[in-house]
Amino acid sequence: MTPSLTLLEYAIVSIDPGVSWDACKADFEADGSLRDIYVVGTTLEDWRAVLSLVTAPPYSATLDGKDASGISVDAPALLAHPAAHLLSFRVGRVDLCCHFFSEDEVEFDFVPNGLTEDDLSGLLTFMSSVARLTGKLVVMTPENVPTHPIFRFDPQRGIIEYLPPAYGGLLTSNRRV
Repeated sequence: MTPSLTLLEYAIVSIDPGVSWDACKADFEADGSLRDIYVVGTTLEDWRAVLSLVTAPPYSATLDGKDASGISVDAPALLAHPAAHLLSFRVGRVDLCCHFFSEDEVEFDFVPNGLTEDDLSGLLTFMSSVARLTGKLVVMTPENVPTHPIFRFDPQRGIIEYLPPAYGGLLTSNRRV
């Protein structure tokens, strides 16, 4: 049975006190690439739970360009033909796209251009909601670099962590989940 949860049930986010917008805003400067949010080590049940979350209020989801709000989305059918489907919804002002590449990983992406501190706060709240819903690690990364998180939320620890790049914005091999 898929858990029935809403974003508001998990709206409290504990962020590492050392994190400030000034410290991390360079990670979201427009550079022509997207940022990804990955849910790591997922199952079909996790997919169903996440899809139930993002197709319910406060979100207005579309699946392949058609309204998907409040409908039951068939995760196995979408995963069987990943290139054919795209689910999109908004977290505050930020458009997120959900891709169906793999059963063992839920992936969202967004354009970081113009991201504000409030936008980031909404995304971090979303990450914590998904992590608590699934019980899985959720990471925000540069595009297609799941092993180099910018932020991560481990539901066991209950805190958002910022993992700053080691050398002035350059990703290094010591920045791992």
